[in-house]
Amino acid sequence: MILNPADEIEPFAFKEWAAICAALVAGRQSIILRKGGIHEGPAGFQPEHREFWLLPTQFHQEAGQLTEESWPFLNAARIWGPFPGEILLPAKAQVQECRRLTTWEEVTALQGEHLWSEATLRNRFEYRSPGLTYLRVTITSVQPPIRLPTWPALEGCKSWVRLPDSMRGR
Repeated sequence: MILNPADEIEPFAFKEWAAICAALVAGRQSIILRKGGIHEGPAGFQPEHREFWLLPTQFHQEAGQLTEESWPFLNAARIWGPFPGEILLPAKAQVQECRRLTTWEEVTALQGEHLWSEATLRNRFEYRSPGLTYLRVTITSVQPPIRLPTWPALEGCKSWVRLPDSMRGR
């Protein structure tokens, strides 16, 4: 599904590796796996919103953390930046299912459904306490992507970014 850029903008964006965003938009991936950043506290990642914009980021993204077969998504994601002074919102995500994965067997059963290498998956799963949050999402692309100027709240290791009021309702 493709949205018109003039449609209503949801108030939250979700920071995700640009390669993962490219895979989601291309239909190669329909799940998001998340542990949680340092700003999310001991409880880790919390799925705070059922609908949100994908905000592609290069932060922490490295080819070695992805399967070799998924490296083309690193190149595909370059169309979204980073650009000085602006971000692009290429798609909206809607959560269809959310659950906590607490065993390594649950995680390995998802092989082929995501881009992460096994080492990245293991490191994320075991960090602090075993577990990952699993989101199955439906993606709606925006053509062309929505361009927004950057603002200070984008900085930092956090999953959720509230869009300024002046950028919503476009």
